[in-house]
Amino acid sequence: MALRSSEIGGISAANGGMILVVEDDNRISRLERFVLEQVGYRVACAGTGEEALEMLPNTTPCWSCWMSCSRRWTGSPPARR
Repeated sequence: MALRSSEIGGISAANGGMILVVEDDNRISRLERFVLEQVGYRVACAGTGEEALEMLPNTTPCWSCWMSCSRRWTGSPPARR
């Protein structure tokens, strides 16, 4: 069952919601970007947690998705910084 954009955690693609994808596998990152952009989200991608943290002052995502790169950190990666 497909979700409408307004059902995904209350984030609406209609208003250009931005999602930050943090993924160290480029193939997965490209797929995630493609799917999210197809439903109207703006997407920023980072390959490492450190790269994502560096992007935050210039990017205002309404949601972030931390994938396998978080295995290097314990706990919530952004909270540790």
